[in-house]
Amino acid sequence: FFFFFFFFFFFFFFFFFFFFFFFFFFFFFFFFFAEELHSLLPLEQNLHELHKYDKTFWGTI
Repeated sequence: FFFFFFFFFFFFFFFFFFFFFFFFFFFFFFFFFAEELHSLLPLEQNLHELHKYDKTFWGTI
């Protein structure tokens, strides 16, 4: 019984830790560095130049 409880706790903790950190870091990177990533893409240069006075992420949409 103790081994089963330990295995369940480790499984539960591992999956919650993995998913929470993966999604939080992914959305943090996407929302805070989307403008820099858009400026590096050659196909997005025209859209970037059209919104040269709005350097936010929502201005490039």
